[in-house]
Amino acid sequence: MDPSLTVLMGDVFGPQMKEHSQRPVSEVMSPIQVTVDGNAPIPKALYLMVKENVGLMPVIQDGKVTGMIRLSDLFNEIAKVVLGE
Repeated sequence: MDPSLTVLMGDVFGPQMKEHSQRPVSEVMSPIQVTVDGNAPIPKALYLMVKENVGLMPVIQDGKVTGMIRLSDLFNEIAKVVLGE
């Protein structure tokens, strides 16, 4: 176990923290709702994220997840163009 996580394993955050910390990540993750191709234009990614109401979306290339795009990343790129930065 990672020593930096020992504080979470104790009862500092509640008596059930130790047992809850043993749960697999798959039990608390959110399923992938939508993906975007890495070659897709920014407006398509923005549209998909707004339509599906997600703030984070996997980027797919050659059938594999190659990264993640955040809604804030897209808005920052659009703001650069709009504001002339």
